[in-house]
Amino acid sequence: MNIWSITLLAEEATVLRILFIEDDLLSAGFILARLMREEDENFDPLYRVLHASTLTEARQRLAAGDIDLLVSDTCVDANEPDAHLLVQEVRRTWPDLPIIGMSSSNFSEPVMRQAGVNEFYQKSFNDLNFDGLVALVKQLLPD
Repeated sequence: MNIWSITLLAEEATVLRILFIEDDLLSAGFILARLMREEDENFDPLYRVLHASTLTEARQRLAAGDIDLLVSDTCVDANEPDAHLLVQEVRRTWPDLPIIGMSSSNFSEPVMRQAGVNEFYQKSFNDLNFDGLVALVKQLLPD
């Protein structure tokens, strides 16, 4: 291994990975754009946002490892159970992984909290910049 390889490994080790699960591509686009903007301007250490639009895809990304934070909408895929079941699976396998649940529904928070999310973000037209979500991401990312 040469010095260049060691440098790359050290730099890659500081990149935190956020798995973002959202099936509504319009919502996903807005939220991803906001998180990416925040990534470029303020986050230290750096992070990378990975997007999954189905629970199957999310499970594959989780199984691949190296996820530092999970952000999941509550209703992801009409063909699969709701995301609260995925949260329960994650809690059994990775009990220390921080998880943010999110929804535009007022009824989802209790279900997601019972499943094991650390925090819950209520999507709202009053927070179109997703400042509340960004604040939760910053709060839960490992130091």
